[in-house]
Amino acid sequence: TRLSIIYPFLIPILVAIFANTTNMLEGYNGEGSGTILIAVFFLFISAIIWDSAEGVIFSVPVIAVLIPFFLFNKYPAKIFPGDVGTLSMGVMVAGIMLFGSIEVAAFCALFIHIFNSFYVIYSVRGFFESDKIREGKGDIILLENDQIKASDKKDAALTLPRLILAKGPLTEPKLVKNFFVISVICGIFAILSVLFTQLTKMTLNIGVFLTVLISFMLLIIYLLKKFPRIRGVITLMIVLLVTSIFFFLLIEFIIIAVPFSIELGIINIPVNLIIIFGLGIIGLIGWYIISIKYFWFQINKMKEKTQKTEGVHHEIIS
Repeated sequence: TRLSIIYPFLIPILVAIFANTTNMLEGYNGEGSGTILIAVFFLFISAIIWDSAEGVIFSVPVIAVLIPFFLFNKYPAKIFPGDVGTLSMGVMVAGIMLFGSIEVAAFCALFIHIFNSFYVIYSVRGFFESDKIREGKGDIILLENDQIKASDKKDAALTLPRLILAKGPLTEPKLVKNFFVISVICGIFAILSVLFTQLTKMTLNIGVFLTVLISFMLLIIYLLKKFPRIRGVITLMIVLLVTSIFFFLLIEFIIIAVPFSIELGIINIPVNLIIIFGLGIIGLIGWYIISIKYFWFQINKMKEKTQKTEGVHHEIIS
């Protein structure tokens, strides 16, 4: 009931979040348009499963627009979306989410972008123009052989490209392929979220849910085997999603029942809201620390491998 009252006021915030988070994961040929195209395709499927006519109706024209744009935007790109294009893509996804009433699915489908945005904002300690971030805290280094490597500077912005490149340099097309695979897995999360919601509402047979779940798990395992660089990233995503599910269950069955409140003059603050906010902040900080540990582990591993290779090379020459 409380959410239904404040939801109209949250709409502008949600649209702004979706627009900006989409804009923050852009910079490589076909990256933005490709990941959004994949996200909207899975939202289209989610809308069909959810029986949301509005979600289907709004998804179809977005897909129709993005397909030809992506064909000219992919490597080597002939056209570029710019800030206006990527912001518009985010607004399109927000529109599908709001009119189609598929909020959870939309967050899952766009999780790759949300994931990246959280890391960028937290690592640079605030909101800055992308040009300023590149100048002082650039996340990548361009090599002479047209490959891209992760920056090993301590104060560099932590981004999704930097996490993927922590295992070694890649060419731009190969890096973007990793983004696409992550987007597909996020799309799978979106479909599973819709099916899980139907299961909790007793409108879906548990046998059907388990069959789809196992099928998707096998597909994810295959993708992780074929694209080993994203294993750590997907593991971090799954940990966050599973933790979030338990967190919401904790809120629903335990925290929300806490009857106490703190009176600050004319303001009455429920204790359960303070607990929710506190646990949420602690959880996000913990998740970020784990991600940092993972990143530097991969960076140091790559450095050791490079040093060994150079050592063997010098021995052969001598």
